[in-house]
Amino acid sequence: MGWITSLLVKKVIADHSKEIDQFITGLKSMSDDEIAELVAYSTHTKHLIERLGVDLFFPNDIYMKNPDLLPELVKQISNFKSQGNHIAASAMMVWAHTIRATTRSDLVARGRAMWTELSRGFSGVEHAKSNIASRTGNLLNTSDSNKIPYSLDSKNDG
Repeated sequence: MGWITSLLVKKVIADHSKEIDQFITGLKSMSDDEIAELVAYSTHTKHLIERLGVDLFFPNDIYMKNPDLLPELVKQISNFKSQGNHIAASAMMVWAHTIRATTRSDLVARGRAMWTELSRGFSGVEHAKSNIASRTGNLLNTSDSNKIPYSLDSKNDG
């Protein structure tokens, strides 16, 4: 049975690698202003998830503290996509890919590449927040929007 499990794990890693690579490709095609809006929405999503007692800036700890979070995020991403809410789906994808990248050593480089792309929007988050509020009437919580999760920040190789 061990070889079947090994094959399944390799398949899952390959699927996750492909998903993250596709997400990074999408990020690379976005302008800095578009990235800033995604970072604003993702940061707001992070603060909503924090209400569950989860700190997404330390994604390595999530499986120990809240092992059901990633499957729930994946479920919500699917729900948002089916509803046509691609903004919410993308904001949650940031965190799903972050968690995956920090729990598999073979995905860390992809996670860092994703956050390198996201960091292009850090300086524009306040402007994006204002634009989003003007368009939607919603004020997003964007505090700490210029931080990279601990193990995906190249300054913190832990």
